[in-house]
Amino acid sequence: CPPVYPSARPPVHLPSLLFIHLSALLSIHLSG
Repeated sequence: CPPVYPSARPPVHLPSLLFIHLSALLSIHLSG
């Protein structure tokens, strides 16, 4: 893994993780 510098640059991986989290919540909500 390359070193991560949160103060140097914005977290680019955050939107994708948020999208994965929201899709997981949506699938749980639909399956429930």
